[in-house]
Amino acid sequence: MTDAVIYFARPSALYDTPADVRAYAVLLTGGYRILDPNQPIHQLGYRATGMAWFLSLIEDEADALAYMTYPDGSVGAGVAREILEAHLHGLPVYRIVDRELVAETGMPARILSIAETRAENTRLAA
Repeated sequence: MTDAVIYFARPSALYDTPADVRAYAVLLTGGYRILDPNQPIHQLGYRATGMAWFLSLIEDEADALAYMTYPDGSVGAGVAREILEAHLHGLPVYRIVDRELVAETGMPARILSIAETRAENTRLAA
């Protein structure tokens, strides 16, 4: 069991979905305290300062970062930026695959542009 804080990065289109709930369970089973950008305080911070809000959470509060991809395995622009921030600060990065945390040392292979990310979020929300 750990008291480590893990930042949970994933596409906003996946917030509160069954996949999100399963991923949450993986993190809790690992003993992590979850720093979740899908909380009202963090959504307000994002509206006020944009991605800088989430990046400061990673830098100032997180001990590690876990992320989810879109169903096709791609990573949205925002999640990719969060992963980069974790790497820049030497934090462990994990990809949530099925019901496991898989350590990652590099950036994901397929990163979407901002426009592609918005399109994928819209498609998934439909």
